[in-house]
Amino acid sequence: MHWKELFYSPVKIQGDEKNILIIGCVHDGHDPNWPIPIWKDRGYNSAAEFTEGFISNWNSKANDNTIGFFLGDNCFNDPRGDRFKNLFSRLKFKDAYCLAGNHYSGYRQVLEEATDNIYEISPGKRIIFTPNYLEAWINKQAVVLSHYPLLSWNGQARGSYQIHAHTHSNLGRSVLGKAFIESGARVYEASVELNPFPPSFAEIRALMERKPPVSFDHHDSNTQNPF
Repeated sequence: MHWKELFYSPVKIQGDEKNILIIGCVHDGHDPNWPIPIWKDRGYNSAAEFTEGFISNWNSKANDNTIGFFLGDNCFNDPRGDRFKNLFSRLKFKDAYCLAGNHYSGYRQVLEEATDNIYEISPGKRIIFTPNYLEAWINKQAVVLSHYPLLSWNGQARGSYQIHAHTHSNLGRSVLGKAFIESGARVYEASVELNPFPPSFAEIRALMERKPPVSFDHHDSNTQNPF
């Protein structure tokens, strides 16, 4: 696939669904002066301790053939991309599809070094930079991967999944967000707060298949683009 096709054509992934991992909002290096910093809310004693814990948790489920999806907000305070490179060099995977998110420190700098949209972090190990909205076929299942949660997305009336990040488990705090979660739509939040260990696509599929397709717009199963 030519990199420009990412803007209109779905990625096609085939493989062991237990070895396809998805995570969002890692926030590596995020150490704000807040009463409860993000690393503390995740059960760690420092930003550095969180980094080590995240790497350990990811690698406990991954191997050198893993396909990973990182749904944005990967690193903070990374003006040269060094933190980004160090993080991904220590994670196990073969291909990592990487969205920017709304905090793209490190992402932007390493993307500038990439050939088209691919950065080879080591031999046989690639970071594939993508837009913040990515459509994919994963073992013939239509999936929308987005940094942000979406009320309406392509193929939802025909059973496509939406996997997002950004909200850090807070989506249900609003009336609209709570209604969205309780609607039964095929939506999964992959933020670290809800997933200390990255969920596999096999685990996500098991949850999604319990839900019938729900559509929030004028499309139905006869009119929606199935990708």
